[in-house]
Amino acid sequence: MAGRSHYETLGVARAATAAEVRSAYLALARRHHPDRHTGADRVTAERRMQRINAAWTVLGDANRREAYDRTLDVPTVGPGPKGGFRATGHGRVEFTPLDDTEYGRSTEEHPYTRSRAVPRWATMTPFGLFALALVTLFGGVILNSRGVMGLGVVVLAVSAIAFFVIPLLALSASERDRR
Repeated sequence: MAGRSHYETLGVARAATAAEVRSAYLALARRHHPDRHTGADRVTAERRMQRINAAWTVLGDANRREAYDRTLDVPTVGPGPKGGFRATGHGRVEFTPLDDTEYGRSTEEHPYTRSRAVPRWATMTPFGLFALALVTLFGGVILNSRGVMGLGVVVLAVSAIAFFVIPLLALSASERDRR
């Protein structure tokens, strides 16, 4: 789960020895390795294994562990374990994303926001209209038809407007979601 310390992820105390940390990592890696799971359990195991590996990367190296321990002593700013910003020393700030189950979706889709995604069709509409305008204009030239060329110009104008309007609508939706 996002927001947990590496010690909690491996299930060891902060005072654990390097051997105890290694032993806990190996036991968890054996139990949660994705190759041992199938279907939906495999996806869960992959996510869990990523967290276990991240914890081992830090706690398995003496220098990284020492630096990590120093960050645990710094107070948290923001919502805390469910996500937020934390000062990590040396003028740096670390962001902990919200728990991926908090809003009923994976953090991989929208890792740091609660905003809804703009539908794919909406982002592609200006490009589709532009392509249609080019085909219509080209067809009008070949057919020597002012009506078809006029339609092409109208579709081109609509696509140009869509290139500006759709991003503005997306920004407006994200502002609404932020409130």
